[in-house]
Amino acid sequence: MSAISMSLVSLTFHQIVRSLGPVVTLGLEWLLGVPLPSSGTMASLAMVVVGVGCTSIGDIEFSSWGALLTVVSVLLACVKGLATNRFLVGPNRLGESDLLQRMSALAVLQCVCVAWWVGELDGVAQWTASAVKSAEPIRLQIGSMNVSTVPLPLPVPFLHLLSNSILALLVNLSSFGASRHLGPVGSSVAANVKQVATVVVGVVVFHYSINSWIIVGVALTICGGWMYAQNRTAEKKKKE
Repeated sequence: MSAISMSLVSLTFHQIVRSLGPVVTLGLEWLLGVPLPSSGTMASLAMVVVGVGCTSIGDIEFSSWGALLTVVSVLLACVKGLATNRFLVGPNRLGESDLLQRMSALAVLQCVCVAWWVGELDGVAQWTASAVKSAEPIRLQIGSMNVSTVPLPLPVPFLHLLSNSILALLVNLSSFGASRHLGPVGSSVAANVKQVATVVVGVVVFHYSINSWIIVGVALTICGGWMYAQNRTAEKKKKE
């Protein structure tokens, strides 16, 4: 739902709505009987949300259908965080790799169904044939040596897919580990910090333009994340 909604709304709108994840997760926990955290923790969450909003500020464009899908994707992400945490720390807890293995087969079926629904399956065969046809060997030149040809075992687009799959595996494993130790709200806060970190990397590596809103947003998000960690640690020690 998140991927589909991104094609129907602007990136700014998508990131701002996604930044509400910690607040939505907190509300869902409250509905499940978990007491609300302290006012200091609530204030730190507000700082993180506002910080991401400042960092993502820009042209806001969206359609009614795109806005609905974006909100639904946020709700689904928050429910997923709660369910994941229950599987990892509950009485029938699983390991990170075990949980991922059990989820993968169901995720494949869901992705195939959604791909059929949005019409992507029709283009899979054409894309595969085009990727194989356009595959070219890599040419290397070392110093003054002649150019040599190094054949690839797979076409470059498939190598991109393979590397993307490996990164997705590592992201899920680390995300599950964070959920086990931080809880669903903490994981949502970390996801918001990730959005700001992506902007910072873009500025440093790709020399994106920076303005005062980005500086304020990064500062608020980092300070809010640090305050949240400190408040939650103090609350756990007090409870113990």
